[in-house]
Amino acid sequence: MKIKPSDIDLTKRFTNSVWNKREQGIVARNLCIIMANNGDKWEKFTWEMYQEACEHNVTLYEKGVLGDFVETGYLDKDGEYYKFTVKFIKDILPYVRTEAMDVDFL
Repeated sequence: MKIKPSDIDLTKRFTNSVWNKREQGIVARNLCIIMANNGDKWEKFTWEMYQEACEHNVTLYEKGVLGDFVETGYLDKDGEYYKFTVKFIKDILPYVRTEAMDVDFL
C-alpha cells in the first residue's frame, strides 16, 4: 500500500495521535498539507520551505517541534533538509481516508 499525502484526511485534526503534544499533531498535519499541495510526494524540505508553505504565522516553536520529530525518529535531518521516515508515515495511517485504501479482500 502506497500512501501519498493526498490520501490523508486533512479535514481532521490529528488529535489523540501518537504525538504527545497538541502542537506536534498540528505540525504533522501542516507537513501533510504542504506535501499534498506540492507534488503529492513525501519530499525533503527545509525550515524555510516550511515557513513559506504555511498559511499561518509560523513561530520558532514549530521549528522546535521539527527538532523533536528528528529526536524521536519521525524525521531525519541531513544538513538543512528534513526527510520523512517510515515511522512518520506509519503513525499517520489512522488518518488515511477510507476511499484511499487500496485493499483486495479475498
